[in-house]
Amino acid sequence: MRARIASRLASAAFAVMAILPLPAIAADINALLFSMPYTQGLAQLADDFKAKTGFTANIEVVGQDVFENRITLAFTGKTGDIDVVHTPVIQVQRWVQAGWLHPITAEVEGLDSKDDILAGPLDAYLVKGDYWAP
Repeated sequence: MRARIASRLASAAFAVMAILPLPAIAADINALLFSMPYTQGLAQLADDFKAKTGFTANIEVVGQDVFENRITLAFTGKTGDIDVVHTPVIQVQRWVQAGWLHPITAEVEGLDSKDDILAGPLDAYLVKGDYWAP
């Protein structure tokens, strides 16, 4: 079970890397997640992720208030210190309006397969006809 979850995380990470225009992929990936049971579980899989992909996932799980402050500072200050962010669905429209997210519709539609991406979560990032991501 744990290996299957690590494999899915690796697949998801590579899907994100394929979608987002990254100038270079570093050996370390810095992730900021707000604390929930499943994000705490994801943090525990960091070693499995490294074994499967060769990438080190520095996963920081914080409370909601700390998360909001860190994201606001990172996005408005364009610090570039966060590679992966837990994007709560409830914040997507606000983050689009603030200019913190960028349309990735062409990249999503250009994927060879979306079989391993659940339609519900993907559609949560569909705002005014476009998919959005940091």
